[in-house]
Amino acid sequence: DGSLTLAATPTPAGNGADNAVIDPSGKYLLVSNNFSNSISVFSINASTGALSEVAGSPFYANSDPTEILITPSGNFVYVTNPGIGMVTGFSFSSGVLTTVPNSPIFSGLGAAGLTVDSGGRFLYVTNPSALNPLVATIGNISGFNIDPSTGALTPIVGSPFTSSQGDGPTSIAVDPSGRFVYAITSGSSYSIWCFTIMSTNGQLTPVTSSPFSLTAGGLFALFDPSGNYLYVGTATESGVAGFSYNPSTGVPSTIVDSPFST
Repeated sequence: DGSLTLAATPTPAGNGADNAVIDPSGKYLLVSNNFSNSISVFSINASTGALSEVAGSPFYANSDPTEILITPSGNFVYVTNPGIGMVTGFSFSSGVLTTVPNSPIFSGLGAAGLTVDSGGRFLYVTNPSALNPLVATIGNISGFNIDPSTGALTPIVGSPFTSSQGDGPTSIAVDPSGRFVYAITSGSSYSIWCFTIMSTNGQLTPVTSSPFSLTAGGLFALFDPSGNYLYVGTATESGVAGFSYNPSTGVPSTIVDSPFST
């Protein structure tokens, strides 16, 4: 019925445990530890859900690791380091994290949210405090190519990408079809930036009428598994905003009764 029952003794993580992700195999849980500059990796007992820290964990992840992501293949892990504007990357095998070449790599001031396309070829990172020389907008999105063999990151040509209006994107998501990137800012003015992903090179192009002035928020951006709906977390008591979107154009529309109170 969806109710929760504690399955095992709570497992200590690092200092300032911040964000968590389960690898595609369902065997491992990875947790970023913001204050201890590390990632803890736990194996998951398939029967009970109990956690056991793997040998070598926690793994050093540079300053203040926050958001954490694992690619669809399960081979690579990336975390943002907001304080230094970096992204740190790892290869991942049997629960062990190994730093990829050229890591960490600079993304932009305040590097925050990150997402990957459905094919695991391109990584996108929001930089909410970055300045843009040609426009007044504050904040942008860095795009990186992911080396399929090593996981090393190289900037996509034309990166960083920004919007004509709106400031400070933090959360970000790619729709399950892999066609569109949505970067979210707080408030309701120019709050949803939507871009088309060029399938050949990962470059981002704003969709028609982007950015969209809809009630949103910068805590998280998630698509449901079917790919029909986008949900955005806000810091208000109306804590979740919900949107459908046009699969051809990417244009979002508010779901009836959204935002939903938490």
